[in-house]
Amino acid sequence: MKLSLSRSVGASLSKSLFLLLILLLSVVIALWQLIPPAVIPASAPLTEFSAERAMQHLAVIAQKPRPMGSTGNIAGREYLVEELTAMGLQPTVQKTTAVQRFPGSPVFESGTVYNVVARLQGSDSTGAIALDAHYDSGTTGPGASDCGSCVVTLLETARILKNEPSLKNDVIFVFTDGEENGMLGAGAFVKEHPWAKDIRLAINFEAMGSGGPSLLYSTSQNNNTLIKEFVKAVPHPFVSSFFSSFLNLFSAQRLGCDLEEYMDSGSAGLGFFYGADTPAYHTDRDSIKVIDPRSIQHQGSYALGLARHFGNLDLSEITADTNAVYFNILPAVVVYYSQAWVIPHMVITALLLIAVVIIGIQRKQLTLKGISLSAVAFVLSIIGAVIVVNLVWWLVKILNPNLQIFIIGNYQSDIYQAALIALTIAVMSAFYTWLLARFHLHDLFIGAMFIWAALMVLTSLLMPGASYLFTLPLFFTLLGLGWIFLTSKQIDNSWQQVIIFAITAIPGIILFIPDQVYNFASLMSRFESLTNIPLLLYRWYLLLCYSV
Repeated sequence: MKLSLSRSVGASLSKSLFLLLILLLSVVIALWQLIPPAVIPASAPLTEFSAERAMQHLAVIAQKPRPMGSTGNIAGREYLVEELTAMGLQPTVQKTTAVQRFPGSPVFESGTVYNVVARLQGSDSTGAIALDAHYDSGTTGPGASDCGSCVVTLLETARILKNEPSLKNDVIFVFTDGEENGMLGAGAFVKEHPWAKDIRLAINFEAMGSGGPSLLYSTSQNNNTLIKEFVKAVPHPFVSSFFSSFLNLFSAQRLGCDLEEYMDSGSAGLGFFYGADTPAYHTDRDSIKVIDPRSIQHQGSYALGLARHFGNLDLSEITADTNAVYFNILPAVVVYYSQAWVIPHMVITALLLIAVVIIGIQRKQLTLKGISLSAVAFVLSIIGAVIVVNLVWWLVKILNPNLQIFIIGNYQSDIYQAALIALTIAVMSAFYTWLLARFHLHDLFIGAMFIWAALMVLTSLLMPGASYLFTLPLFFTLLGLGWIFLTSKQIDNSWQQVIIFAITAIPGIILFIPDQVYNFASLMSRFESLTNIPLLLYRWYLLLCYSV
């Protein structure tokens, strides 16, 4: 009897370790996407973008803060003019008084801006491509990343393009002033500069930390062709339609960057930013000593690749398409498809859920009462976790007044995020330990899936660019569960079932982690909420519960 029990415990432990290993490997693959490409040294051929060469410019530009009207701002502008002139370009300075008023706000921003602009003439232009970066910074730091990095990215790109055969289309380099004061420079350029009317595609670079991969976080509407051409043009694409879809739902929450000005005027647009180490944002840590040159290398691969690629396309056709859903599944491996497929995907997945429930009830592995109560229990577990986590964060902020804004400051927000995630796991683990004594695990599993399906429907209708985060994980999990219901008399702890559950968990982990890890801190800057953490964790926890 003891030998049989020992073998049973050993087999259960082996399956648990196997499942944990698969989950950890999936996490590693997901996080692998967040590693920027290696820096190309200054000794590389002059036709290649080198972050090491760009850093030489940054050492000059990011010596001190560059807010509008400051001595640092003037020095940065003069350096830009000198360098562009030395390349053989003919830069001009657009001086004007700019006034901005944001939609729905009575507040005006105004000031005198000095935009630096230069143009590479095309051989047979169908329009102009604007490469945009702001050279001003906040008052609280030297702005090496935000956005000195963007400026030097364009300087290195301009040097390369100036020494190559002419592209078909014009390329306009726009170094804007006053971005930190409400995109004053970009607004003035779009409204007043005579070159603005020629722009068919605007490409904007931003930074919100000191490192990390450069993410395509925003595009103009009708972007399916843009995404298709973008994937062709660059060597290390990193994309997410979740971010732009989220912000489109809350239209009052503007991103606060130059790209909005171009898109508001009717131009097609691509927006990029990097945002790891967000506590460095707008602080004295945003310096040449802290910045990761790999992020500049990534931005540069975009700037040069896109200028070369779109520089030879017919720009009149790049927005003649539908909107797209787009995301990475591996480093540099992008999946994209028309949003016209979102509703069919939702319907197919919903029908699959219904079919799995019917099969489970017929096989006496599910009960309607158990599923219904389990769905309610899952919602309560989320609410409980959110209340506890936000209560703890509220208490932490009372104890330490320096932690009022989660994203910004000279402290490591990653540590606090990890601690709050661990607390979420603890709360949900305690709740589900209690539930497992009162419900069948498969009822708990399907009950949670119905809540997931509700989120799938909501995102498909309201945030189609984010629908893949809910539709695809649910679809693959249902395939695995349906197979088990069809081939087994009951859900047990067999190796076959453990393997199926492990495999079907992989898509959700690979899709969710990059979006949540990289976008979470950025969204927290405008939406300080921890409500998405329980949704990220529930599938991992149920799978681990199943294995033991």
